[in-house]
Amino acid sequence: MADAAMLLAHKFQLANEKYATDYPANISPHMTNTDSTPFQDLTPSISLRSGERDCSCQLADACEAVLPFTLAGGGRAVFGPQQQIIDYPPTRVTVDGNPGPQTWNSIYRSLVGEPPVPSAPTTLADERSERTITTLFPQVQPLARALIESAAAIGIAIKIISGTRTFAEQDALYEQGRTKAGPIVTNARGGYSNHNFGIAFDIGVFEGGRYIDESPAYKAVGALSIKLGLEWGGNWKTIQDEPHFQLRPAWAREMSERDMLAELRRRNSQGAAVFVA
Repeated sequence: MADAAMLLAHKFQLANEKYATDYPANISPHMTNTDSTPFQDLTPSISLRSGERDCSCQLADACEAVLPFTLAGGGRAVFGPQQQIIDYPPTRVTVDGNPGPQTWNSIYRSLVGEPPVPSAPTTLADERSERTITTLFPQVQPLARALIESAAAIGIAIKIISGTRTFAEQDALYEQGRTKAGPIVTNARGGYSNHNFGIAFDIGVFEGGRYIDESPAYKAVGALSIKLGLEWGGNWKTIQDEPHFQLRPAWAREMSERDMLAELRRRNSQGAAVFVA
């Protein structure tokens, strides 16, 4: 904690050198009666005190003494009531005469090392779900992934099995069970389904890798979706659609489904943004 507190103090000192117009900042060994005492052993922190021309940047690690060191050649500092000794190797910092964020970052890398490269974000969505999710608007995609993860947290495995469909794809689906073989799966023609506008998706519940078309799990996932801010088809008053979820734009919150779809068609025909009021 001592070395991190010292680095934090030096960061403030560098900022003072660049931006202050009146008083210089100095790192001081005095640590009595500071506001940092309750948490000085929990996180690197500093206390600031001001004087006539003696604005001291107090290290909040119970510093008893600070022995100066030279950045270019390394050095040693003594911190805390335990008199912890910290040795600093010679640095590779080059001087450009402009103390500031770049200088601080160079000092930090020299003393601490390069920060770890963040790992790629992980997701519980399978390959099929990810392909489907990418058909949705960017505003909807993270919610679909969050729903998969929220369901997994309570032991329910779901996949995103349907996303955005073109008007032509919707018309072809409408013909199923009417002019084409198969059961009727939709009552909406092209342009009359929320799936045609990038705001809606359907899920499937899976148990042991097997698709389950009817299960109490759909209601459980529906409850989770509401917490995420999604609209759940299982709450619809007329035809309930438990596997269906959508993100209603803010401008459509008080609209009926019919009016919202009419506005979505208008915006689609004019190339207008869906999620802009």
